[in-house]
Amino acid sequence: MILGLVFALIIGIPQQDSRSTESQATMEQQAHDEYERHKQAAIRINDFAGRISSEADASTLVSEVAGLFAKELPPTWLAAVSVNELPKPNSNPFGTLRNASPSSV
Repeated sequence: MILGLVFALIIGIPQQDSRSTESQATMEQQAHDEYERHKQAAIRINDFAGRISSEADASTLVSEVAGLFAKELPPTWLAAVSVNELPKPNSNPFGTLRNASPSSV
């Protein structure tokens, strides 16, 4: 009886290893695919950044960057990007801090 149990355990171990190996290969392929997607997105974003000549171009760049980080960004930020509610370049996001002296901050 003990011999049968030991035999069953020995036979079961290679099956787990082959499943583990397949799982490892699948995870490696998924990681490689994600790496390639990010690499291509980075190339696209770099191309957009190199030829910004209008507000529409800048908006396209922001949308691409937001798309790349969609999983990490809060939903309200993604909504702001989609309706172009981001601050304009000349606006002061800090309000009255612009006129504050360093000692008063």
